[in-house]
Parts: sequence; structure tokens; C-alpha cells
Amino acid sequence: MPGLELAHNWLVKKTRNIRSMSVLDFTDWLSGCKWLKGFRSSKSNGRTQSEPFYLRSLEISEKKFGPWHPQVALALDHLADFYREEGRYDEAEPLYRRALNISEKALGPEHPQVGLILEGYAHLLLNKKCFREAKDVGKRAISIRMKHAKEELTK
Repeated sequence: MPGLELAHNWLVKKTRNIRSMSVLDFTDWLSGCKWLKGFRSSKSNGRTQSEPFYLRSLEISEKKFGPWHPQVALALDHLADFYREEGRYDEAEPLYRRALNISEKALGPEHPQVGLILEGYAHLLLNKKCFREAKDVGKRAISIRMKHAKEELTK
């Protein structure tokens, strides 16, 4: 997976400079390590072991950036995705809603991060058999992603 490889390479690069890191850089690095370990655990047989890493990543992001930062929204989205994949829909839904609220306020309603969160939320709604709402959310996610894909193509 290209995203996983990029995350891994970023962490390796940061690790080389760990002795000279500021406290903020270190917490950013630590949050990335926790997320990567959680992601790897969730993709293997140790799915249940990964929840503490997602929770810790969220905790670190909230302490470092504050509760209304887009980075916190991403940590919430990762945890919500994990819960959705585990079938823990009632735990996932408020996390998606909070992540969406933060991202829309901080980045705007048409930002690619909003589209990404909407995509996961639409999958959750499908899993919950809320088909009409899933369709509306999914359409919005696709619209945002298509808009930004067109912008990238015209650059």
C-alpha cells in the first residue's frame, strides 16, 4: 500500500533525527508510530490489539493540537474506521460525526479530508442498512473527490 509505505518512510526519516527533536516533533513522531502500529495490527490477525494504539494516537493528537484541529479529525476517522471494520457501528458513528464536524469547520465543506471522512461514514451507514442516508452521504463524498481530482488534472 503506497500510503502505508509513505507513513513508514516518514517515520524512519524522523527516527534518524530523534535526539534533536523538539517536544512537538517527538509527539508528532510518537503519534505516527502509534497509528502505524495500530494499522499494521488491524491488517493482521491481531485486530483487537490495535485499538489501544488508535486510542493513544487520538489522545496524543488532542493534547498536541487541541480538540478542533484537522489532525484530531484524522485520528478520529482512523479509530472510526477501525470500529466500523470490527462491526462496532454504535461506537464508530459519533466518531465519524465529530471528525466531520471538525474538518468542515477547520478546512471547509469541500476539502478532500471531508470527502475521505464522508466515504467512511457512508460505508458505516451501508453496514447499518441506512440506505437512503448512505446514498446522500456517498454522493457528497464522490462529489468532493471528483472536484479535487479534476483540479489535480488541470494543474
